[in-house]
Amino acid sequence: SRGLGDVYKRQSHMLENLFVNAIKYSLKGSVIRLVLKEDHLILSNQMEQPITTDPEELWKPFVKGDEARTGRSGSGIGLSIVQEIMQIFGYHGSLKTEDGEFEVTIYF
Repeated sequence: SRGLGDVYKRQSHMLENLFVNAIKYSLKGSVIRLVLKEDHLILSNQMEQPITTDPEELWKPFVKGDEARTGRSGSGIGLSIVQEIMQIFGYHGSLKTEDGEFEVTIYF
């Protein structure tokens, strides 16, 4: 059985990966928005570069949003780790891009 510390550690790791991605790929000087509701959270940011990949493909390991991102540090596994942690807790998520904004929604 999972201890409470393990639950917090995994959830913290999930949130850290979401924030690191938002910071790494957001338009400099823009606002990263976090909305926390009773049954979901939304993290969104203005993108520095448009994503040329279907956003839902970004859940897969090693998939990056565009060719310009391949030169950056990072392995392309951040969102796949988020998805693994979501599955452990029975959460699910969605990714979308609209009007230059990247949005992650996690339902719990």
